[in-house]
Amino acid sequence: MSPAFRTMDVEPRTKGVLLEPFVHQVGGHSCVLRFNETTLCKPLVPREHQFYETLPAEMRKFTPQYKGVVSVRFEEDEDRNLCLIAYPLKGDHGTVDIVDNSDCEPKKFILLENLTSRYEVPCVLDLKMGTRQHGDDASEEKAANQIRKCQQSTSAVIGVRVCGMQVYQAGTGQLMFMNKYHGRKLSVQGFKEALFQFFHNGRYLRRELLGPVLKKLTELKAVLERQESYRFYSSSLLVIYDGKEWPEVTLDSDAEDLEDLSEESADESAGAYAYKPIGASSVDVRMIDFAHTTCRLYGEDSVVHEGQDAGYIFGLQSLIDIVTEISEESGE
Repeated sequence: MSPAFRTMDVEPRTKGVLLEPFVHQVGGHSCVLRFNETTLCKPLVPREHQFYETLPAEMRKFTPQYKGVVSVRFEEDEDRNLCLIAYPLKGDHGTVDIVDNSDCEPKKFILLENLTSRYEVPCVLDLKMGTRQHGDDASEEKAANQIRKCQQSTSAVIGVRVCGMQVYQAGTGQLMFMNKYHGRKLSVQGFKEALFQFFHNGRYLRRELLGPVLKKLTELKAVLERQESYRFYSSSLLVIYDGKEWPEVTLDSDAEDLEDLSEESADESAGAYAYKPIGASSVDVRMIDFAHTTCRLYGEDSVVHEGQDAGYIFGLQSLIDIVTEISEESGE
């Protein structure tokens, strides 16, 4: 039985919110739209909604903050252009406080934290994690297709592949992109080079980012090793940092104490784990896309897995090893 919908914490109103394209989506095929500066919305998938409603507390810092559910429908603007408009749900039964004059049935969307909003020039790496991508409910055709993609990519060898990337190039002032089709073709060496490229601004390697990334990947791995029966099939891991460089400082013991304090005081319950220490090393690591996630809490699932998600954890360890290698080779 799916959990009850959490409604938006807003006053009832008749005027909806015009949804806009989200320009920093670098991977995946799901429709992700911009609700406001700090919030995105995407079509509600019951399994993903259940994941956010039952999320273990220690995983919150590694996922976007879940902000509730809205009702979305098409409407015409003054120029008769079709627009997507979001309205808050009202009451326990999810009714919408609007008059529906259209023939288009409203659809439910979930609201999630916009992880890029705190960055001036977001550099985003979308990694498809794990050695298996198809869910337990996948058709034979879908499962075969996903198995083929894994076997023909780095997913089968190191448990991770590039699904998308945008990285700022300081020399040109532009973003460089890589899509999922390119990512599937990469060899293991090509994957390592892509990861190096993600931390390189076209002039030099952003070495100050590597330590914070390793710290977060290591902590996430420890968290997932404690999650019994979860399988995060087809989910992604985002790594985000700011292409705009902040003033450099030398981290002495006092600065390190301030960094630790900043991290501890982050609003973990709201999913806020990116922090800006005094230097330029503000990095975020988050799991996203849980439409095929399963665990024993989901009582209606026909398959219940035991133990950890070994494929996902294997991919995390591969990432840790590669970032460590980049760090050591760069003299960090």
